[in-house]
Amino acid sequence: MRPLVLASLASLAALLGCHAAGASFDDHTRSSIATEAEYFAFADLGTLPVAAKIEITRFGEPTGPVHYLDPRFYALHDEWYFFRLLNGQPIDGLDVAPVAGLSFDSIQAIYAYYREGRPLPLGLKWSSDMTRLYSKAYYDYALWGWCAEGTPRSSCPRKLGIATLKVWPERTVPAPRAAIWAFELEVPDEPDEAILTRFFQRIEPSLPPDVRPNLRWLAASSKPQLALMQAIRQGGGPYANRVFSIYDVVSPGETQGYTLGTTAGYLKRVPMGSVGKASLKPDDIVVLEDVPDALPPVAGIITSVPQTPQSHLALLAAARGTPNGSVVGAFDDPDLALLASEGHAVALDVGATQVRWHALTATQESEWKNRVGKSTVKIEQISWQKAPYVVPLDQGSLGEMRASVPLIGGKCAGLMALASMKLIETPFAPTALTIRGEAEHRLPIDATITALLDDVEFAHDRYARYLLLEGQQAFQLAHVGDAEAMAWLAAFLNDRHSPTTTALLAAGGLRGLIGDAPLSPIYLAKIRDALEARFAPLASSQGLRFRSSSTAEDVEGFNGAGVYASYTGFLHPEAQSDKAAKKKTIERAIADVWASYWSFAAFEERANAGVPHGDGHMAVLVEPRFEDAIETANGVALLGIAREGDTTRLDLRVNVQLGAVSVTNPPAGTTTAPEIDRVTRDGTAAPKILRVQDSSERDPGAFVLSDDELLKMLGDLSPLAVAWLDDQGASLPAPEQPLSVLLDLEFRRVAEGWPALASGQKLPPRIVYKQVRTLGRRPWVDAAKIANAPVPRDVLAAASRVVEEHCTTKHFELTVTDVYTDPGVWLLDYATKPFSARAALKFLEGNEVGLPANLMLTGPHTLIHMYHPGMTPSRWTIVGLVQPPLGPSWGFDIFSADATGPWSIGSKAEKTGAKCTPMTLVESTGEWLVKFFP
Repeated sequence: MRPLVLASLASLAALLGCHAAGASFDDHTRSSIATEAEYFAFADLGTLPVAAKIEITRFGEPTGPVHYLDPRFYALHDEWYFFRLLNGQPIDGLDVAPVAGLSFDSIQAIYAYYREGRPLPLGLKWSSDMTRLYSKAYYDYALWGWCAEGTPRSSCPRKLGIATLKVWPERTVPAPRAAIWAFELEVPDEPDEAILTRFFQRIEPSLPPDVRPNLRWLAASSKPQLALMQAIRQGGGPYANRVFSIYDVVSPGETQGYTLGTTAGYLKRVPMGSVGKASLKPDDIVVLEDVPDALPPVAGIITSVPQTPQSHLALLAAARGTPNGSVVGAFDDPDLALLASEGHAVALDVGATQVRWHALTATQESEWKNRVGKSTVKIEQISWQKAPYVVPLDQGSLGEMRASVPLIGGKCAGLMALASMKLIETPFAPTALTIRGEAEHRLPIDATITALLDDVEFAHDRYARYLLLEGQQAFQLAHVGDAEAMAWLAAFLNDRHSPTTTALLAAGGLRGLIGDAPLSPIYLAKIRDALEARFAPLASSQGLRFRSSSTAEDVEGFNGAGVYASYTGFLHPEAQSDKAAKKKTIERAIADVWASYWSFAAFEERANAGVPHGDGHMAVLVEPRFEDAIETANGVALLGIAREGDTTRLDLRVNVQLGAVSVTNPPAGTTTAPEIDRVTRDGTAAPKILRVQDSSERDPGAFVLSDDELLKMLGDLSPLAVAWLDDQGASLPAPEQPLSVLLDLEFRRVAEGWPALASGQKLPPRIVYKQVRTLGRRPWVDAAKIANAPVPRDVLAAASRVVEEHCTTKHFELTVTDVYTDPGVWLLDYATKPFSARAALKFLEGNEVGLPANLMLTGPHTLIHMYHPGMTPSRWTIVGLVQPPLGPSWGFDIFSADATGPWSIGSKAEKTGAKCTPMTLVESTGEWLVKFFP
């Protein structure tokens, strides 16, 4: 029986994908695909095509195994390479020594381990934004061949072959098509026919027998690969009918919308691989030849090839609200190329299945610019010279929050509000370092900052801004592959410049100048004493997190989420065992946070929102660092509260992920998906839980947060939402008080022992809330243009148009001010049936209602509750319930009107006679633009 048991174990290992020098090591790959069903069970993530990455070891040999990477485990090819080597496992055919003494069970665990500053082995590097670990050596093995120094690459054999298997299943609509099995090479790969033949020879034997003769090569959207495809087709060889491009699968002009909406801007065509961080402007509508991972803020996006809904670009556009769609072949569309070359302003409309554009006339372009205008966000200033340097955040209140922002910034003020709620757990001893320290540190540099902001070239050239804010090294890293940007840099460095520019180039940009300037010893001593006292109970090994808290953040008109940076520091770095941690001083962390105010991304976001750069300052929020090893979950909670009459509606939506796999900033290109839960409660009814999506890190049906945890979360947070809504409306007249508020919270679920205490005591497991801010828009409507109608601030901020409905009968004239909101606005559903803000009734001579002629009765929505029964896009209706004290003084408590004729005043009603006509008072830019499309 012993051989049978071993054979069974070997079969199980092959099925589970255990390719290893040691049979017990699971590297999350498999060596073959037996059937289509088996492949779909392995690789189907719910989108088409069904894809799995392939590694081929000993690529120069005609036969041998291939390795299919589990797409639920790996997002990028080189992750397999360093996952094996960092777990002490060799790679067949590569003379690379594995790293001994380490063990990781996931890619995320590797990221967490090295993100703390540990030295990187194997020649691994961080991307410039530290969202991706990568191995240059791996891609040398896989794409270019491994060469001795001085040897031409063309003569160096590849030791690895890398590809992606993509499968489109058989279909019957819209046109019948057999299943397509194809492998795709990396976009930078430039194979010849011999290399392509080797891919066919090695991949075919690993596939189901009926698939092997039909395996095809999908040429990537690169000129070398498309040229090779054409040459093979024309050559008539064995693979002439087995090569194709994406345009053979999808038709030119085929469209798909991802983030829907209407916008306007200037077309800019971006060739494949040439996106640079400073190359694009906020009013660009980009036509992309490929699908890059990242893109700076732009007005609209059109990709020339389809995206996947979970691509990094699609998620980024959705988060920003940028209209985003794909049009197959758009990059080569002659009309788009002409519009781009002539610099025409263009309107773009992205629908679910339709992407349209329309050139604006000169008059329309001028009006568009007037409509979008240049808003200005006011940053409240204070005299900081005598302000305290440190403010404890566990001693304030929600009522003090708004007044505290000019001193301690938005993030600190939000945490003060959180800490004031008894049921909500916040980080241990949260502390604000006020703007006074940063303002004093900046004083000697203020003249340089003023000169820079006044510089004409800096103001008008995004490349110059990036270079002078971030420095030359950062510029080069951010624009790799952007030939235009690199040519600009070479020319700029050869020019003569002002003393300010010369000094900033030498200092590594303004960010470097501020970050590298030494902190005042007096200030540092005060801060150290304060933090030593605040965090005295913590163990010396417990790191502190120094988080940005700008006064130009979380203010009306500018959210600023994610544009500033946070860093780790230790009160006693010399006591740390890790070499990298010994360099993480509190002064380094504070200076780096201050300097992040002047990052290019933050500068552009502020400029786009109309925030005066010199008016803002940077405070710092200090709290114990959340160690990855002790996080059992992390997430974002969006809690909405809406008041409708006497009913309060709560809607909690939670995105949560297991462990330290970030929900807010997952590694670029990863396929990890969070658990998504929703908890709702209407009035006094029992809460309802809806499980929307399972976590990719848990087995189906297993939850990151239990039902009890979700219910407790709603119960703990709802008093905060109620108090916040009350506070937002406290200084406004009743008709303008908001009906809703949407809170954005970040939380961690920690295991026992966080934070680490000097006493050795271990605090219990719990959910800790580390941040809260509101998500909302600033009202864009000019009150004078709607006759100062009494509209709640949140309704006005979400408005797509404001309409006056005029209804006339022989007895009276009725005028109602209606506000329509954008479709999909959370909590405020007035897209089809409007919010009626005010009603006015004027009674005519000889009316049969019994009221004096020319009597004008007017009331706001707080005194007339109005709704729209039976309303359709072509039929307007209204019913108004007149509340005390208006009802008794008017002599009736209800009125109604219907555009089809019926109307009523109190008990008096007629079936005909009403004629209703709408008049649009204002409309959003999107509503205005969409009218230009047929």
